[in-house]
Amino acid sequence: MYVLATGKFIDRSKIEALVKGEMEKVRALEREGVLLSAYRRSDGEGVVVILQVDSIDQARARTSELPFAKNGVLAFEFAEILPL
Repeated sequence: MYVLATGKFIDRSKIEALVKGEMEKVRALEREGVLLSAYRRSDGEGVVVILQVDSIDQARARTSELPFAKNGVLAFEFAEILPL
């Protein structure tokens, strides 16, 4: 299934310290085929990610591995999406 994960920044003070680890984990999820695409919002308020997973629960679990999520920088909301 495809899941749209929308992340909103909660605590920007930790971004600089965590960004390297965040990008490493993003690349690892891409290599695994879990993270299909990731975008920054143009208003700077967060990110939008498309995941290919088995369930919403798996999407939650996989995004919770991201340093920004683990450390309270981003909070995600999830929705299953379908092709047209």
